[in-house]
Amino acid sequence: MDNYKCLKPLSTEPNVWLPELKLSQSDKEVLLCPTGWLTDNIMNAAQHLLQNQFPNLEGLQMLHLVWCAISLLTRENLCR
Repeated sequence: MDNYKCLKPLSTEPNVWLPELKLSQSDKEVLLCPTGWLTDNIMNAAQHLLQNQFPNLEGLQMLHLVWCAISLLTRENLCR
């Protein structure tokens, strides 16, 4: 793992890695890279695993919903 280079995958096609978590080979590459930035897909998969392990856990939301809310709030503030 020390020699692992954090490069973009050669293919731009989203090869499925873990379909039940909607993670691609690109996501796997990010997880293997110690300096990689976690993607929305990875964060959503982690939240899904937490929700399955702890069913009473509340407050987790899909990240794209959070970004939509931030976008709407920002637009509203800019329009005032």
